[in-house]
Amino acid sequence: MRGSTLISLLLAVVLGGTAAYLAQDYLTRERLEFAARNVGAQIDEAPKVMVVVAKTEILEGAPVTKDKVRTVEWPNDLIPVGSFDAVDKLIIGTSEQETRYAKTRILPGEPILDNKLNPPGVRTKMSTWLTKGMKAVAIRVNDVNGVAGFVLPGDRVDIALTQGGRGGQATNFILLQDVKVLAIDQISDDNKDKATVVRTITFEVDTTDAQKLQLAQNVGTLALMLRNITSNDVEITEPITIDDLRDPSRAEQELAAKQAELDLLRKQTGDRIAALLQRLEIGGVRTAELEADALQGAERIAELESLIVTLQEEILAMQNDYAERLAMAEAALAAAMNNEPVAPIVVEKVVEKVIEVPRKPTVPINTEVAVIRNGQRSEYKVEIQSFANALINGETVADGETVADENQEEVQLTESEQETSDNGIEIGF
Repeated sequence: MRGSTLISLLLAVVLGGTAAYLAQDYLTRERLEFAARNVGAQIDEAPKVMVVVAKTEILEGAPVTKDKVRTVEWPNDLIPVGSFDAVDKLIIGTSEQETRYAKTRILPGEPILDNKLNPPGVRTKMSTWLTKGMKAVAIRVNDVNGVAGFVLPGDRVDIALTQGGRGGQATNFILLQDVKVLAIDQISDDNKDKATVVRTITFEVDTTDAQKLQLAQNVGTLALMLRNITSNDVEITEPITIDDLRDPSRAEQELAAKQAELDLLRKQTGDRIAALLQRLEIGGVRTAELEADALQGAERIAELESLIVTLQEEILAMQNDYAERLAMAEAALAAAMNNEPVAPIVVEKVVEKVIEVPRKPTVPINTEVAVIRNGQRSEYKVEIQSFANALINGETVADGETVADENQEEVQLTESEQETSDNGIEIGF
């Protein structure tokens, strides 16, 4: 920006502010003169009462003392609400705890009203003029989003939020409407009429709107829009996007293209749904068949499980029977090795009758036999199936019976050798 342009802008701002100040001052004087003329015209028409007014200008936050006020006659039927009829009722003392301070600027001749003063001993600060239940929240602004400094205390504004952009869809929408401005920077005098570029603006909002403002400062950019002083209505607005900035005819074409694309998508979706319904119908028939097969399979499985249980019971019975037989055979073999007679084995079964069955235990086919012959001991590995059976049955081996040694030689057991074996032959198993 050129220097001349900047100077012209500053000059325009200064001149505009000066003109606004002079205009307000002129209107104030005219208002007071008009009020004075009306009061003078009604002097003889209505009874008078005394009202305390400002003798000199009382600035915001200044203490109200006796030298700044005076009493004047006032029409009885035009007494302002909250006014005082005596200075002693307004100023009850001079101590810090008894002094009252002005909330706002009070002009000369203006009645002193109770709602323009703080309680005794309370200095003027922002918390004293906040509406009950409302909060003061400040946001950072600049010369652009702060309406070039024309937002002043007492004004009302709308607050817009812009978010997105840089690769995303930028959106602008009205966050809050008809918000009261409490202060600009640290100036809260609502009589200020000079435009000033400031860095912060403080608003009076409720708790929910205060939270929205705090969050909005971190997610986007806030901008102020100054409202007409008489406008307090709430408008129905819609968010604005980049698409709304384009040529309307082009936007209509894009909308038509998107609509055609949407119609095609709907048709394709309908076709897919119809195909899926057909497949579901076929699947329902197949499901019924599978359920029938599953029922038959379940019945077959039940039959097999019953058969398995029966077989397990039979196998268990056979195992018990074989265990008993093996125990009997081991007992018979032990008796045979000790040359004891073998008692007949009685096998009890759950049958119609009980029978006695002599058991012939199974013995190893080969074993070692030690034979003492002529004082010499010889060992042989022989097949003793028949020999053991004979011993179990209480029989003797016939003379001349042969057994095979480990060299496949035959060994004759004569009668005398049999006798020797009975008296001293060692047989090892």
